[in-house]
Amino acid sequence: MEERQINFKTNDDTTIVVLSDKATKSVKKASDDLRFAMAHLMGELAKGTLNVGMKSTMCSLIESYTHSLTKSLGYSGVLEAENEQRHGEIRSLNKENRALRKQLGEKNTPEDVRESLKNLADNFKRWWNIEGFGLVTEDSFGGYGFRAKLSGMITDGYYGKDGDYRDEDQKAEQLRAYGFEIVGEGKHSRDYKIVACDNNLKLIEQLLKSKYPSAQILETKLYNRRGAESGELRDIEIYISNFDELF
Repeated sequence: MEERQINFKTNDDTTIVVLSDKATKSVKKASDDLRFAMAHLMGELAKGTLNVGMKSTMCSLIESYTHSLTKSLGYSGVLEAENEQRHGEIRSLNKENRALRKQLGEKNTPEDVRESLKNLADNFKRWWNIEGFGLVTEDSFGGYGFRAKLSGMITDGYYGKDGDYRDEDQKAEQLRAYGFEIVGEGKHSRDYKIVACDNNLKLIEQLLKSKYPSAQILETKLYNRRGAESGELRDIEIYISNFDELF
């Protein structure tokens, strides 16, 4: 199945146009008005004095005079018919392209699909491991997006062994530089806690959307440690609806 292209046709009709006196006067007036509007617009541009308000006014006038001109020439109906035909072709093309994508998808083996999804999930895990807290505990794909559960535990950036590696202390320092409120000091990830507060949730959303604009936080789970002044984030469940962002 090949993609069909939109057909833009030219009109080779050589019939001489004959207008009534009234139509001829309308064409002349619209043409004069259009020339005046264009001359004024170009003059303002040349002088560097064209402001946004005047630009909007002149564009509106040019559009109106152009419509009057084509209407006087009996061409508006042709334009409307051509636009409707073109929109119909576009709708038909979209339908065919969806069928083509489905056909191409059916040619992939289950193993191909599994490997592709694994690569997409791994792209996200690598990013979260290096730029985020570190650990993705669950991930799954649905028909309309990617779902993942992020641990609130700070772990080292083990995906970054090729040059972006940070240990737990460095990750905590990096996150604090972003503005995250973190309690605890130590050599192990369990010693650092992401405080459960509105500011931290806002920063998580900003961090996610900086890389995955369609990302949404669906649910968060908190843990209240005995004797602690505030709770800590345990799990953050997120959803990314645009598959293209995972490549």
